Amino acid sequence: MIDMEQLADFIKNNAPAHFRGICSSLKSLTDELECTKNDLAKMLISAQSQENFSKAHEILDAQEALTQTISEISIFINELGIDQTIQTFESEDAVSKEETEKNVDTYENRVDYSQYAMDDTIAYNITDTPVTFKRLSAFSLNGQRYPVTKWKQMLVVLCGLLYKKDASIIQGMVNEKRSPGKRRVRMSERQTDLHSPMLIPGSNIWIETNRSAADLCKWVLILLDRYSISPDSMKVYFRRDYAALHANEPAENGEKM
Repeated sequence: MIDMEQLADFIKNNAPAHFRGICSSLKSLTDELECTKNDLAKMLISAQSQENFSKAHEILDAQEALTQTISEISIFINELGIDQTIQTFESEDAVSKEETEKNVDTYENRVDYSQYAMDDTIAYNITDTPVTFKRLSAFSLNGQRYPVTKWKQMLVVLCGLLYKKDASIIQGMVNEKRSPGKRRVRMSERQTDLHSPMLIPGSNIWIETNRSAADLCKWVLILLDRYSISPDSMKVYFRRDYAALHANEPAENGEKM
């Protein structure tokens, strides 16, 4: 029977698309478990302040189980060499993103892009709107509209607004203890910790922007939750929808804009 490393090499060489999917799924699962653990910590504080010790005990048990689960997944990730594979994917995606942006400029010379225009006065929810291959015009928060043309700009501008509202929350996210074996960094005071860093306005904190549009939207929802802001308070506005042009392409080629 083959071991984990041999299994990973076999899948990577014979079914690379599935291996990439496994890597992405495990990465997303670990992130979601970490977010759940952080939310449980807030619930624990609330239960203790209300002297609901029975509930606090249940939360502590859940936290312990989550910590164990995250640790086991991290060991599995290390055995498969997924961290290194993800870094390779991210480097490839960065190149793919640059090529995509160049291709859009090339297409402009021979395709009537006006047929893909959208009404940028229409607001869409960020929670349930497909974003692949869509180009932003703006986003709004609590009715205030902010012009942006790229998804990473939306993330950075939003972070600046939230940091101005309460710097301690984002600072706390930077300082959160990460599980053993978890190398992925979303925010850091060291620019060199990130693959594609952008500085949060008004701070000394850098945020990772080398993510797909869908991943950036998930990150936005996490930020809104940390600030106890309803997702319905944020809307996005589109200027173009290029989905029809990329109907036969994998989503990764067009999301990072």
